[in-house]
Amino acid sequence: MAGASTHSHSHSAPAPSLSARRLGWALTLTLAAALAQALGGWWAHSLALWSNAGHLLSDGIALALGFWAARVEDAPPTQRLSYGYHRSGIIAGFLNALLLGLIGATLVGEGAVHVLRPEAVDPGPVAALAAGAIGFGLLITWVLSPTAGRDLNVRALFLHAFWDTVGSAGIVLAALLVALTRWGGWDALAAAGIGLAVLHAAWSVGRDSLNILMEGVPAGLDPAAVRAAMREVEGVEEVHHLHLWALKPGFPALSAHVRVTAAALAADGGQAVLGRLQDLLDHRFGITHVTLQLEAGNGPDCAPCGGPTR
Repeated sequence: MAGASTHSHSHSAPAPSLSARRLGWALTLTLAAALAQALGGWWAHSLALWSNAGHLLSDGIALALGFWAARVEDAPPTQRLSYGYHRSGIIAGFLNALLLGLIGATLVGEGAVHVLRPEAVDPGPVAALAAGAIGFGLLITWVLSPTAGRDLNVRALFLHAFWDTVGSAGIVLAALLVALTRWGGWDALAAAGIGLAVLHAAWSVGRDSLNILMEGVPAGLDPAAVRAAMREVEGVEEVHHLHLWALKPGFPALSAHVRVTAAALAADGGQAVLGRLQDLLDHRFGITHVTLQLEAGNGPDCAPCGGPTR
């Protein structure tokens, strides 16, 4: 490639993972609630309690997976994994989304079948156990909430617990309706409603996880706006081969080829331009992991680099 060329890198440490102690407490509470609701579902012949118990058991599996991801994602890079294990949490989140989707579809299907063929349900134990599960769910969401907004792995776990709590509230309502109407189909409708809510959560987490795994543009960033702002920097003639992606939520990255004026390269090798670009990307767009390659303003197009040159 003709002309001067250099690379610039700036890095910032990602936010720390959720502590193992919090995940351990959440896992313990979840398994205890799952056992209680499974026994209650067997005793009261409640599909809704059985459904919620199954969902809680899946939460336990998800929490165990999340615990593994939280432990390894901040491990240092290796020769083979130069970025380290930052995406272990994203993989865990995606797997959890698949698990949520499977559970949600099962609950909707079973609920539909039992609405057509409702069984006798004892509403008293169902309401009591579901009310207790609401307390468990609120406690678990409180444990997970501090980092749910910036970690897709924890967000998936938080949504597991949140929809469990909502589902338990629906079971209480269904039990009251069964007591008033003596129709067991309300219990099955509650199970189907829980399934629909779980499917919605699975879609949300799965979509965001897949976007990161496919190295899509992070939410809130517009490549055209970033490119236009970079072009306005003094000494920059053109910006192309621009790529925006994220290693994980809150950790966006950028790489680009920047064509600079001959005067900027002659003055200090383009270091002043690099500094201005880094400041722009950091302060205006929150991008601190940056790789920029400078090209001489009077050099040929860098077609050998491949890909779009816009």
